[in-house]
Amino acid sequence: MSKVPYLAYLKALRESPNKRSAVQASPTKGIVEKPVKADLAVYEKDQDEITADLINKVKLDEETMMMLQEGQRSNKALTTDDGTPITLDEANEAMEGDVPTPPSGGLMSPAAEDTPPSVDSEDPVLGPFQNTISILKDDTAFMTQLSSMTEKYPGLTEREIFMVAAKESSLLTNPEADNMFEIKPVAADDMNKEGFAIDLKKLNASKNPTDHLKALEKYLDRWGYDGKAPLGLVIAAPGFRNSSPDTVVYEAGSKEAKANPGWLDSSGNATVASITEFYRGQ
Repeated sequence: MSKVPYLAYLKALRESPNKRSAVQASPTKGIVEKPVKADLAVYEKDQDEITADLINKVKLDEETMMMLQEGQRSNKALTTDDGTPITLDEANEAMEGDVPTPPSGGLMSPAAEDTPPSVDSEDPVLGPFQNTISILKDDTAFMTQLSSMTEKYPGLTEREIFMVAAKESSLLTNPEADNMFEIKPVAADDMNKEGFAIDLKKLNASKNPTDHLKALEKYLDRWGYDGKAPLGLVIAAPGFRNSSPDTVVYEAGSKEAKANPGWLDSSGNATVASITEFYRGQ
């Protein structure tokens, strides 16, 4: 009888860290029963007995017999990728436990159940928008633009951008808002005259949040923003961005004061301090 099958088996046994791969070349293939799992080396019968019977029928040198017996014994072990022994139940749980997470939808879609919220649900301003913020943080283009802006304007934070967007447009989920940061025609006209052109009609029609961040960046550049002034104040009254906190921006009873009651202090005036407090949620 030719010994070639045994040589193939021994070569596979030496070269493969996966002992079951070596068994595929073994002359005992077809004699032993199939493993419990197709890809795990687990057998129901005692392989030492089967190997011993085969050795008795075939003349082998002592070294080959010892390696064959060792190879058969090792096939009983079930291990993880790093070689840690595990039970069959543990192997089944590991193989069946990988369940892909479905992709998120639009800004109005609920966050996946196993995705932790990006903000504290107790946050009085951002708490109601935690699902929307989670979706935005999964948007690579949006977060890349946001990160470039916080680097460009030292002092500007991710939270402040989300806070102002929440106050102005409910993070682009309020159908009554024109755009995420409520850039108005007067501001857009001024930007166009100063060389920071934006297409306001196109912006208002865009549902892509990254477009709105890019428009905000142009707005901030128009006003020479350096990140030191509160973002909300620059949106509401850019001309007062460097004024003292007690400066009255809009007097009580003015059109702007009536249209923005959240900006007002106890006297009914909209001051630098009261506008800042509104946007920062202080």
